[in-house]
Amino acid sequence: MDTAARPAPQQLTDLTVDGDRLRVDAELPVAWIEGLWREIGAAPRGRSVSVRPCPRGSQQTGEAMVKVYHRRPAHGLLRRLRPGRALREGRGYEEFARLGLPIPRLLAYGEHRPRGLHAWGLVVTARVPAPTVAEACAEGLDLDLLRGVLALIASLHNAGLAHGDAVTRNVLATHPVPTLFDLASWRRADRRTRDVDLERLLGSSMRLGADRDTCAALLAHYAGWAAAPTSPAEVLLDRAAAYAAGTERP
Repeated sequence: MDTAARPAPQQLTDLTVDGDRLRVDAELPVAWIEGLWREIGAAPRGRSVSVRPCPRGSQQTGEAMVKVYHRRPAHGLLRRLRPGRALREGRGYEEFARLGLPIPRLLAYGEHRPRGLHAWGLVVTARVPAPTVAEACAEGLDLDLLRGVLALIASLHNAGLAHGDAVTRNVLATHPVPTLFDLASWRRADRRTRDVDLERLLGSSMRLGADRDTCAALLAHYAGWAAAPTSPAEVLLDRAAAYAAGTERP
């Protein structure tokens, strides 16, 4: 598909703040990310998302999306030894960007790990001023937009990756190509991970009002772009319907 919306190449660099290692856009003023890191570290509370102006003195204009993941009380020792969602998501943004896939520009990510145990993490991306596909289709299905998303997911799979949570609320309705975000669940593509992407995307489309015939047509559109097989269409549609029945959000 047309990849004119791919992000500009960028250089990420390592930065240590109070003993914690971060990956940071080389254009980002160090003082800004140091201040943000220390501010969040003073009082992290659960998962939060906020919008902030991009720092003066950087070439990045507009606003930044700041996402904080704090460890949950249920997270045991083994869970805290493993990389948290912030590291997984940041690495996903790096990998997607390396392959030229349309995503928000990654500005910074890292985790605070006292004694090697996950405590909290941070992911900062440039804010893309566009609604999600779920928001864009809330008042009526935009089939051209949905076909664009299916073609994008095929391109993602052809590049050897899977999103992991490819619901319509995790895709931005940008033109001419939609934009993927919320990459904490990304995986390497195989038949099962490709299936999961399609089941969730079609299931969330059903929550927006798409019927089975419409989803079958969308799946056929995907198949016209995809380089590798998935499960049979009827199997994917049944799983998509089950997903739609088990979730409240598109």
